[in-house]
Order: sequence, then C-alpha cells, then structure tokens
Amino acid sequence: MSRIDKSISDSLGIEFEPDKKVPTVVEQVEQEIIEPDQVEPTGNSDIEDDYNFSRDTLKKVIDKGKDAVIDAQIVAQQNEHPDSYKALAALIKSVSSATKDLYEVHEKTKNLKGTSGKKVLDNGNINVDKAIFVGTTSDLLKQIKGKEGE
Repeated sequence: MSRIDKSISDSLGIEFEPDKKVPTVVEQVEQEIIEPDQVEPTGNSDIEDDYNFSRDTLKKVIDKGKDAVIDAQIVAQQNEHPDSYKALAALIKSVSSATKDLYEVHEKTKNLKGTSGKKVLDNGNINVDKAIFVGTTSDLLKQIKGKEGE
C-alpha cells in the first residue's frame, strides 16, 4: 500500500483494498466534428457577417460542451476519482467561458454598429432618452427659444 493510498484511506475512514477492481463503464461515442457553417454574403456588412459567424460557432461549441459536461459527470460519478472531477470542473469552466464570449461578441458588435444606448427610429433618426445640458439656465432658454423660432 502506497503512502498516498494509506493517507486517502485514513482520511475517508475506510480500509484500502488494493486487489478490489472497480468496474468502469466506458461507452463508445461517435464524435461529431463541429464545422462552422459557411457564411454566404447576403448583402450585410462585414460586421454582421462576422457577428453571425461567431455567434453560430459559439452556440455550437456551447451546445456540444453541455453534452460533454453531462457525459463527464457520469464518468466522474462512476469512477469517483479526483481527476475525473477536476476534468469536469475544467469543462464546466470552459462552457461558461464560451457563454461569456458569446455575450461579449454581442456587446462588441453593438458598439461597432454605434447603436449602444441609442434607439434608432425607422426614419434613421436617433431617439435620445437621456440628455445632459451643460450651461446656465439662460443659455438653455436661449437655445430653446432659438429652436422654437426655426
């Protein structure tokens, strides 16, 4: 019995049985290669094409990652080995990181389009919800009276 096995056995309060074989169930799973869809030009700008491509690819990675998390969880529960749980934790972190990346792609695209925080109306004008005027009240009154005269 190795020192590590004895330490683990003592910590768990069980007797180590080196001859006891733990059955492992390994299932052969066919791997599907994720190939990004070819983005055909549809008259959209490069920003929209790249956004759609990135979004589709990240969504596929997230979907496959969720399936892999379920499979890794099953393996970890069957083996009850710390490395299995460590791999499961790393996989969960990768899927959550991909989800975060998907959100960041959306935010960056919104910023590139220049519509962040602004509502664009059908006629192309921008509706400003909140505006700040820097100046005195007399300056503000002059500007308001000037616009009413136009």
